[in-house]
Amino acid sequence: MGTGKAGRMRASDADRDRAIEALKVAFVQGRLDKHEFDARVGRVFVSRTYLELTAVTADIPPAPARSRPLPADRLPTQRPPVSRSVKSGLTVIAAGTALAASVWTIALITQNATALLLAMTITVAYAGTLLLGSSVMLDTLSRKRTRARPLSPPLGQAGLIRR
Repeated sequence: MGTGKAGRMRASDADRDRAIEALKVAFVQGRLDKHEFDARVGRVFVSRTYLELTAVTADIPPAPARSRPLPADRLPTQRPPVSRSVKSGLTVIAAGTALAASVWTIALITQNATALLLAMTITVAYAGTLLLGSSVMLDTLSRKRTRARPLSPPLGQAGLIRR
């Protein structure tokens, strides 16, 4: 809007909301830093006319061009690395499964009481192995996630509380 009558018309709350939305989009896309965003939002709230609102958002750089998605044949196929403890846990679970299945197969084919007792004993040990292996893998994954996520600073250090 120019400097004519339309620019001097009073802006409504909905107009201010649209200007703040435009500022949010620019902030999220990295076209404004936090200090600039806060200052401009403050200016939006005190703007009374369309001209003042337009001035708050007029010099924001345009949005970067959107990149096209990669074609399916060019998408990366590499899996994320798996930790040693997860590999070890999966190996133990696979070995325990194979052992329990083979002992149960022998016990059921032979119908021997000793073989059935051995199969039940191995099944109990296998259940413990499953629990232990699963807990090790879950612990490793949770530690990895905790290390990757930065801790937020206390409120006073983040600049959220001002004196």
